[in-house]
Amino acid sequence: MRILWVDDEIEGFRAHIRFLQQRGIQVVAASHPAQALEVLARERVDLVLLDYRMPGMNGEQLLSELREHHPGLPVAFITMVEDPEVMSLAGEPGVVGYVVKPFRPSQLLALVEQVRPQESRRLQRYVRELNTLGQTPEDWLERARILAEWSETPDELLAHERRAQNSAFARWMERHYPDLLDSHRMIHRALPQHVFPLLREGERVALVVMDGLRLEQFSRILQFLKTPVRVDRRLLFTLLPSATPFARNALFSGMLPRDLHARYPGALEDNTREDLLLEHLLTRENLDVAFRFRKWLRPEHFEGDWRAPLEVVVVSFFDWLGHLWQRMPFIRDVDFRKFVEFLMQETPLGPSLDQALAAGYRVILTSDHGWVEAREPVVIRAGREVSGGLRYKVGQSLKVLRGRAIEVRELEAWGLPRIHGDRLFLAVEEGYFVYETDPRRFADTYRHWLFHGGVSLEEMVVPLICLERLPA
Repeated sequence: MRILWVDDEIEGFRAHIRFLQQRGIQVVAASHPAQALEVLARERVDLVLLDYRMPGMNGEQLLSELREHHPGLPVAFITMVEDPEVMSLAGEPGVVGYVVKPFRPSQLLALVEQVRPQESRRLQRYVRELNTLGQTPEDWLERARILAEWSETPDELLAHERRAQNSAFARWMERHYPDLLDSHRMIHRALPQHVFPLLREGERVALVVMDGLRLEQFSRILQFLKTPVRVDRRLLFTLLPSATPFARNALFSGMLPRDLHARYPGALEDNTREDLLLEHLLTRENLDVAFRFRKWLRPEHFEGDWRAPLEVVVVSFFDWLGHLWQRMPFIRDVDFRKFVEFLMQETPLGPSLDQALAAGYRVILTSDHGWVEAREPVVIRAGREVSGGLRYKVGQSLKVLRGRAIEVRELEAWGLPRIHGDRLFLAVEEGYFVYETDPRRFADTYRHWLFHGGVSLEEMVVPLICLERLPA
């Protein structure tokens, strides 16, 4: 269940928020009514918890906005005193109750629990919506958005639906991926299409690439901003294999891996030339703008020093956390998303982005790829020349012995160079490759690890979120 808590003194209720989160309730916080409306424009919530008295727009006025634009959304009020206005509103359609400050977390939980029985019905409605969508690229992006909204719902119906949708997505990608490569929906088109026009208009831009973050995790970042912002969100497909050397180099070069390798041999072997690739892309686009390129590998790097017209930051810290999480059994019982969310809150990431917004930057958040949790081993036979990685393999003598994968023989049609061989195998759904020599040992070793590089909505659909500070 997810609630939106709107209160101009929200910082004073962090203990209450943690109390709710410990009981499986997601809380999106907003300190201003305008910020709340921005949240509702991009996210699904099950309940709005609304402070009655706020500067700029009181609870009753915001309730009127909600009725017009979000009919049927349950609302509960928080008030300082039991005044007649709140008493009268408590009987209005859609208003499920109220609590009076000061209140205990248990009182708040009781209020929230009144709405919880409706969640199952809403989930069934979303599943029906998933199945009415068509087979266009936009339909698949919309499926990814819906599944991301429900990502933390512990419901077997949703888990089954996620597997079914990813299975269908893999079949669709196998047929249509080459046709997508020239589309504006692909990540290598993102900078010329969405970032460079802002620079040409004289805007200052802070581009923040969150390495390896999934779609639903970006909503957590927005929770930690104190600045009221206008949000413009787009969804894009990353490239295959959905791994950093291919996807992030493509983002900064504006080129497919095939063309990137032809122009800059060796560039796909690592991600050490990204600033040079970006410089060359700016030159090809006839855009003369100074930029600074940084990588934030540790929390102490999250400095709010913003001064160049184009600031580019790659945040690798949370991707590193994924590798740490899967190698340390004593934290493996913690949901990785909650682990990352906790550390996001403890790092200066939010304050640093607030500083960029305060300095007048358009902050653009994106990722190079997402991740999946490995559950189904796919047994393969391979020679010594095969590339590494458990979600994709490139080589000459590859063969799948058990399980399902996509085999790609026409690498150039898929925008890929022939570096390690002329056959590519991509894992689908929750699969991961293990060798035939000792498949059980490999399967047991890597089951439930987090990987990327394959074909799934979670890996391939990434957001491009433009944040603009709202006027005071």
